[in-house]
Amino acid sequence: MKSVIALAAAAAATSAVTAGVVWDETIDGDLSNNGLTPSDGGILSLGSNTVLGSTGPGTGINGQPGYDVLKITIANGQLLSQVLLTSYEPAGVGNTSGFVFFDGDQGTGSANDFLGGGSYGTGNIGNDILVGNGIGALGPGTYTFEVREFGGPRSTWSVDFIVTPTPSSLALLGLGAVAFGRRRR
Repeated sequence: MKSVIALAAAAAATSAVTAGVVWDETIDGDLSNNGLTPSDGGILSLGSNTVLGSTGPGTGINGQPGYDVLKITIANGQLLSQVLLTSYEPAGVGNTSGFVFFDGDQGTGSANDFLGGGSYGTGNIGNDILVGNGIGALGPGTYTFEVREFGGPRSTWSVDFIVTPTPSSLALLGLGAVAFGRRRR
């Protein structure tokens, strides 16, 4: 029975590295620069969902130079547990970009929808944007992720959206494994 539970846990852990690239601007085209019409990243898979972007020279909804907006969805039974900044190349030395989250499918800029965000630079590579801004894990639903260039017209960046099963989903998986183990006896 212990081996069945261990196998279920290993399967859940393995899924954490297998999701893939959600959006790559060099392949999929520029992300939207308008919070009212974000690009659609779809429903994120369990594991690491990578987004590779470059804030463009255009202006966003609030007139900022360089603005990328992506809508993501977290499925029932899952959590967005981390958003890791995996690379950042600023437009100029010491420049930073704002990485922010809104609740819902549009980044309206409304204080009611704003979940949190902050300024990140090269010294923040490896940091969890959710934890760093006091947001914490996000449950099922649709969210808008925005990157706002503060220091110039262009920066390149990548983030990994880490999606995990909710604790209750893991518990159900464990109960199913126990039941399966008992049935086989």
